[in-house]
Amino acid sequence: MLIYEKIYYTLYRMVLKLADMFSTINDTPRFEAVLILSFLTTVNFITIIGLIGTFIGESLFSNKKIYVMLALSPIFGFNFLLIFYKNRYKKIEVNLSPTWKNEKSKNILITILYIIFTIVFFCLSVEYIKNHALK
Repeated sequence: MLIYEKIYYTLYRMVLKLADMFSTINDTPRFEAVLILSFLTTVNFITIIGLIGTFIGESLFSNKKIYVMLALSPIFGFNFLLIFYKNRYKKIEVNLSPTWKNEKSKNILITILYIIFTIVFFCLSVEYIKNHALK
């Protein structure tokens, strides 16, 4: 869970920096950080489900996109619960704030590698699925 918390906190700090840089009124940096993290997690789940469907030779996705969105919405809910339930974000921020500056490069690297992994994993999986199309 510690890597998850580091990724959340790094995204949170990045959102705060962007808000300062573009001088916008930003009341929801925590919410935005969780949305970004949830989106990345959802892309990974979609990729894994697509690959599993390709391996078993049958599509696991419904033809109706609304059903897919409803099936994947618990990922967003779960991420929001992990961060916001009982103000857990305060504990994460208090625990990581003093040590984050000492490990700033490492934390940013972990977050960027997670984002790159998600993008590369998705792109390679799409290419694999296209080459092994379901009949």
